[in-house]
Formats: sequence, C-alpha cells, structure tokens
Amino acid sequence: MKLLNKHCLLFLLPFLLSITLLASGSFKDTSGHLFEDEISLQLQNNLVSGYQDATFRPDNSISRAEALKVLLENKFEVEVIDDFENEFSDVQELDWFFKYIQHASKHQIVNGYQDGSFRPNSPISIAESLKILFKVFEIEVIEDSNKTWFENLDLKAKSLNLFAKSPSSFLDVNKNITRAEFVYLYSALDTPNSPETITNWLYESEAGLQVRTLKSKNWFKLENGGILVLFSDGVFSLELINNDFQEIEDSLEGFNPLDRNYIVSPIFYNNHSIAFRNRDSYYEQSLSADLNKIIRISMQKTNNLELLINNLDINLDNLEAYVPENILRNQILNNLLVEGFSENFLNKLSNKQVIHTDVIGIGMGPIDYIYLADLNLTIKNERNTSTIMQFKDGNDYSF
Repeated sequence: MKLLNKHCLLFLLPFLLSITLLASGSFKDTSGHLFEDEISLQLQNNLVSGYQDATFRPDNSISRAEALKVLLENKFEVEVIDDFENEFSDVQELDWFFKYIQHASKHQIVNGYQDGSFRPNSPISIAESLKILFKVFEIEVIEDSNKTWFENLDLKAKSLNLFAKSPSSFLDVNKNITRAEFVYLYSALDTPNSPETITNWLYESEAGLQVRTLKSKNWFKLENGGILVLFSDGVFSLELINNDFQEIEDSLEGFNPLDRNYIVSPIFYNNHSIAFRNRDSYYEQSLSADLNKIIRISMQKTNNLELLINNLDINLDNLEAYVPENILRNQILNNLLVEGFSENFLNKLSNKQVIHTDVIGIGMGPIDYIYLADLNLTIKNERNTSTIMQFKDGNDYSF
C-alpha cells in the first residue's frame, strides 16, 4: 500500500479580471499546461474565470493590485475604511483596487516604495507574492540577518514544500510570477490543512498507517485507529472501517455525500481508490488489502465544526485529546528521575521508536533510548523502573 507524501485540500480561489464562465469546462489555452489541473478545478467550481475570448492566459504576469484582490477578497470582508489615511501617491479612492490596498496597508500586509508609491499595476514577483501570501495565511517566517528578505522567504517556501510540483518554475524568486503560478501557490496554502504543501506533522497508527497533515492544537485519536484533526476553518478525518467488500465501487454504499459529477483522481492512494471533490469538500475511499480495511478520508472547509463532526458520525465521547508539545516537554522536564512516570506518559504517545538499548550491569535494568517523533526529542529511559533519566533534542542517543 503506497501513501503519497502529498494530498491536497482543494478549496480554491475566485480569480481576477474576468467575466465569462466557460460552458466547455476548460480554457482554450490551458490544455497541457503544468498547472492545468489547478486552473481546471477552479473553473469547474466556478472559482476561476478567464477572458471574453475563453482564454486564461496562464503565463501572463499578474499585477500587485490583482494579487491583493485575489488574496483579500477570499479571506476578509474588505470595505473602504473611512478613517484610515491613504499613504500611497498613486492610489486614489476611485480606483477599483483602492479598498484592497488600503486594507492591506492598514493590516501591514504590504509596503510601498521609498518614493511614496505603491505601483499597483506593476507585475508582482514570486518573492513579493510569497511575502503577502505568508502574511495573509499567518505563516511565520524566521528572519536570518545573514540572508536577504527574499532568501528568507524562499527558504520558508522550500521548507513548506511549496515548489514541489515545479521546482524549475521557482528557481528565481525575484522574477515576475505568472497568473498560473500565483493560482498554484494560493491553492497550496488556501486550505485548513494542506497535506500537499505543509507536511510538517506525521501520524502513524498502531496498524502502521501513516498520514501527513498540518500541525493542529486539536486532533483526536479515533477508536478504529484513525484520526480527526480540527482547524479554525475546517476538519480532516481519516477513518479505518472493517472491510467486507472486494471492489471499491461496492464499498461506497452509505458513503455520503457523493456526486458522480465530482469524481476526481485520488490524491492519497494510487490503487483501489476513488475520490470525490467539490468546492469545499474532498472525500476519498480506498480498500487496503494489507489492513483488510476501508480507509475513508474526509476533508471539509467550514466554520460550523460542530455540525460537521456530527455528520462524520464519530463518537466524541471516545476521543483522546491532543496535548500540545510544550506541555509534553514540560511534563518530561518536571518528572526527570521520577520512578514510574514514563510508563503512563509513553502510553499517551503514538509516534515513538526505540532507537537504541543499553543492557547495563546489576542493580539497573536496560536503558532504552526512545525517539518521540512528535516532540522531535530522544529520552533516556530506565525500563524496569519506568524512569526518564535524560532527554535530548532530535533523533540522537549519544548521551
């Protein structure tokens, strides 16, 4: 069973400039384009439109004002702010982009130039796009004083695997970004938990099933070995269900909501899978011969999490709540050399691995060096008395 290192929660954006929705379901100039799937999906969901000649012009540049409109119109209620002074010499109140630039300036999403201008109609670079994308999506960028501002942004984007689909397209982050590239980057980030782009947390079930997702302060283990992850604007769930079927189509009974018009290529699994996607939802179901289970994945973007959880038919009374990393670290620190502590503590953690064992002499039992993946640290644990003697950052037992 192969689990891909990417999965995409595709809640995409309304995109700029145009008027015509294409009845054909595609643009004349995007067939075979590297980002055709992203553009086509957005058109299918009525979230993207092109020009009157039925083109999208994917390789054209996008202006600074247009990029802001895409970002802000989908994330905020943007209105003209009467009591906020306009600071840009080339932005006037009657301009179509006035309210977007005003909003972005007030919330420190953008800066102007030293001459007091904003240059709204100038093309925006990849680096500048990353800057406003990270600002809007509240992604922290660590500033290394030895690097330029755009190098720091580039490093952050690479750490999030944002360029995975087309590294060559983003070799020079100071070049102007295209419409298609901007759609792709926005699409990768415009998710409550984008497994395609931000795979910085790995969950592994007792059955050995792995899934990568965004870190969240609210995730729960399910009785069947799956997980439920809650975000501020959506939810991700992975359920393991006993399998009584031979064919994937037969297993779909009771798998709702389904709409045959929204069948898409599966993202998580290659074989024995079927997937459905609409504007704010993604569902996938796979038959696992290894586990003899049905693997059901549900991702939905919504603010009504209570209603959504109820629709998932999950018993909340049996959920085991996630404990933030800093609390777990403090528990270890406060219980060093406390006999009996580690037995109960380690039972709470799924992602742990004994990476080395020392068998020591009389009077002391074996010493296990256990790597805790979620905390990215290794503990030195005396097995017989369940005592944590030391701990160290990383996967390293040299202490």
